[in-house]
Amino acid sequence: MHSTSRSLALTAALLMAAAVSILLGAMPPKLDAAPAAAAPALLPAPISLSDPDGQELIIEDLSVRVAIHGM
Repeated sequence: MHSTSRSLALTAALLMAAAVSILLGAMPPKLDAAPAAAAPALLPAPISLSDPDGQELIIEDLSVRVAIHGM
């Protein structure tokens, strides 16, 4: 039973890490007053969200519930 609860906790932690990674990759870059030469090169987001007309969609709020059944 102990290994099952540890496995469930690890699975939940991995799912949460995946959700956070997706959110961080989809966030627009922060714009501040620093000169462009001092800023590190920004990589494009791994995913992009857009509506059928091609307009960019921004995630403003996200709620996640996870249920794990079985192994």
